[in-house]
Amino acid sequence: MKDFECVSDQHHEGIKKCFEKAAPHYENYAVVQKRAGKLLIKALLEVKAPHKKVLDLGCGDGTTTLESCRAFDEIRTIHVNDFCSMFLEKALSRLRDFNSQGFLYNFDHEWTLESLYDLIFSNMAFQWSLDINSLFAQSASHLKRDGFLGFTLPLKGTFAKLDPHRVNRFHTFCSISESAVKAGFRRLYARQYTIPQKFKTCLDALKSIKGCGAHYVFHENKRQTMMNRTELYRPVSLTYQIGVFVFRKEPSL
Repeated sequence: MKDFECVSDQHHEGIKKCFEKAAPHYENYAVVQKRAGKLLIKALLEVKAPHKKVLDLGCGDGTTTLESCRAFDEIRTIHVNDFCSMFLEKALSRLRDFNSQGFLYNFDHEWTLESLYDLIFSNMAFQWSLDINSLFAQSASHLKRDGFLGFTLPLKGTFAKLDPHRVNRFHTFCSISESAVKAGFRRLYARQYTIPQKFKTCLDALKSIKGCGAHYVFHENKRQTMMNRTELYRPVSLTYQIGVFVFRKEPSL
């Protein structure tokens, strides 16, 4: 158990450092993240998710959080979480006209929040969890009876054209649904969208991924080799497979 915790902490620190470096210019590169956020808000509105008291997990710079506040007509309280202090500060700055509060912590660790929420949502952050089952369980424990959980994340097939030794292993559409149902949720909405991004060079594509802090790779790249100049300067298209999910907590929980 201690060995797992040690590796887990190493991964969390690595992810955090990537996002801390990206935070100052994140907004310039987070094109797909912004599109995914719009798809999430659309889904939440479609299923008429309750939203008087809301928590945004892994809020990033607060772009999607602010859009959700403007879209939800009954919002009273918005709480935001991130483990990068610069992101949290940016998010709270965007939310200054709303009843907002920020919490700096890693959502893979035990939460210390005392509130129960009508809605917990997350845009393009759950893929960084090292224990998605525990994350779903903690989310359920912080939702009111019949509360909603909505989120987006990249799924298997994302970056399929890149060297697999340079890419994380993503969850599948089915595995996400199964994990959430095991945690006591009922699926209300599930869609998968393909979002392509074209770049003049592979180097530009890699800069884009790094620019939004999404370049940490969990597994060891023992077979990874350096790209040659030809590979770096060839045109490339990155494909994101984005899952959009909304679940409702079962009343029995």
